[in-house]
Amino acid sequence: ALEYRCSIVGYGATIQNTTTTAFTLNWGDSTVKFNARSFLYIKGLTVNGNAKAPGIGLLGCSNITIEDCLVENCMGLCYNNYSGSFTSYINCVADGVVYKTTGGSGEPADGFYSGESNNTSHLNCIARNFERIGFVSDGTVSDKCFMQRYVSCVSYNASNVDRSTDQFNAGFWMENTNGVFMDDITVYNVAGQPGQTNGRVRGITLLAIGDTTARPATLTNFSVGDTS
Repeated sequence: ALEYRCSIVGYGATIQNTTTTAFTLNWGDSTVKFNARSFLYIKGLTVNGNAKAPGIGLLGCSNITIEDCLVENCMGLCYNNYSGSFTSYINCVADGVVYKTTGGSGEPADGFYSGESNNTSHLNCIARNFERIGFVSDGTVSDKCFMQRYVSCVSYNASNVDRSTDQFNAGFWMENTNGVFMDDITVYNVAGQPGQTNGRVRGITLLAIGDTTARPATLTNFSVGDTS
């Protein structure tokens, strides 16, 4: 788990986790991580979690740009943005993410995750081969996510279905989030294999838990298909 204080340009380079023991799933175990940094960028880098750790983790960061990156073979999360603001993902791919164990309650196995963050944008991003959800925006009643933007994004192949009994497979999952904008969105083959917990498959979810306040959302030009 390497913490950086500078920008990284890594076209053709790979940073790979080499541990043989599964880490915990908090930000601190991300293969590449930034803590309370601003106005930095990561471009052209491949990050491989070795199926034992998350990929790129941001904690309390602002104005971070992640562009042309491939994050693959991770445990828990490929891209993790927690308590951040004005984060931009451009032309990024999340490819392959598994549960740490068997999908315990609330345990993630997601491509792109924004938790209690604001003004996050995803442009031309792809999440594929994930065990839980492709793109997640996750807030609480008291600390919501705000202004989450997804343009020309694709979410597909919920691989190995859902290995828990209480989690969902989904392409996009927006929970307690004010201000969702989606345009040109494609979801397919979400939990399209046998064994999925009955009734726990979603293409796109907009959900309020514990709060009935209206949540403005705009969805245009989206396609959901081949889901069970």
